[in-house]
Amino acid sequence: MGNAFRGRMRPLMTYKRVLGATTLVLLGSVAGACNKHAPEPESRPEPATSSEPPPAQFLAPPTATPHADVPGMQAASAPAEGKVVWSDPPGWTRQAPSSAMRVATYKVPHAGSDKDDGELAVFHFGGGQGGDVEANLKRWEGQFSETKGAPERSERTVNGMKAHIVEVASGTYTAMAMMPGQPAGPKSDYAMIASVVETPSGSYFFKLTGPAKTIKSQKAAYMTLLDSVKAGG
Repeated sequence: MGNAFRGRMRPLMTYKRVLGATTLVLLGSVAGACNKHAPEPESRPEPATSSEPPPAQFLAPPTATPHADVPGMQAASAPAEGKVVWSDPPGWTRQAPSSAMRVATYKVPHAGSDKDDGELAVFHFGGGQGGDVEANLKRWEGQFSETKGAPERSERTVNGMKAHIVEVASGTYTAMAMMPGQPAGPKSDYAMIASVVETPSGSYFFKLTGPAKTIKSQKAAYMTLLDSVKAGG
């Protein structure tokens, strides 16, 4: 009888094992499915954003500067063409102005054994600009040292406008370099003829500098140019 009972119990135990294994498989599948579709955590960090303001736009400084020949002058636009005109002397060559302050620049041919050419620089800063006459004449005189004789002053009327003139016959010129490419520094045995012409549109400045012999030989040409200056051309 004992053997017969054990024989009947074996199928029942086998069935329970199969049922248990099936239950475990089903539970594992359900758990896997639940984990697969579970929502992401709400605390997931958001992408970091910068609280720094955008960089300020760089503003380039203005490029126009006063010319070295007139310390402290503010940059000004060039005068409209036709306000003041004059005639170019024969042999004098117009050059590209080296500054916005210059209306014109001339290369003046050297004379004899002089190595450097002369230069005529013409300046205009607008009505009421450029300083008074006396201040400019004194400043030009102060650009020379070791002069041979005192500077000479004179006045003349050109086409109804007053011209104030200062001349230095010879000395050491220390203001600035002459034509582009020439070395800077003091220039010995140099001369100058410079004028302030009072025009309806403001003062015009005509400054001729160079080796003494060259300036002396070009004085007549300079005066001819000065006498040709007229307004309203």
